[in-house]
Amino acid sequence: MHRLFWVECPKCGARWYAEWELRHSDVMLECFACDHKFRADEAEWLDERPAPPG
Repeated sequence: MHRLFWVECPKCGARWYAEWELRHSDVMLECFACDHKFRADEAEWLDERPAPPG
């Protein structure tokens, strides 16, 4: 199963999903809405729940 996580930009509050491999890496995420760069651990909101089966 392909796993993703949802993240919220700490600058503008936009939410989107990213590849699971980026969740615990040192790779900087870049917000699609405001171009702010941050690490996933800097987000105030994350949703790491696995997708429901089916």
